[in-house]
Amino acid sequence: PFIRLEHENPVLEPRSDTSFHCPMQGRRIRWEEKDVFNPSAVVKDGQVQLIYRAEDTVGNLAGTSRLGLALSQDGVDFEAGRRSE
Repeated sequence: PFIRLEHENPVLEPRSDTSFHCPMQGRRIRWEEKDVFNPSAVVKDGQVQLIYRAEDTVGNLAGTSRLGLALSQDGVDFEAGRRSE
């Protein structure tokens, strides 16, 4: 069964060091800079796979949402598939 460890939260946080080149805007976007939320996890082959939603700071009131994938062997320490181009 799943046991939530309060002292281990959050397992992911916003980051300003992950970015990609946005072809629509013609510039680099830090896609996880504002928020990281709405996770959904599954266990496959003994590994926890966490899909999460992240937002950038583009726009006056809200950012653009994108999805990320983080992986964990223990369900506490996650390594996100972060990539900067």
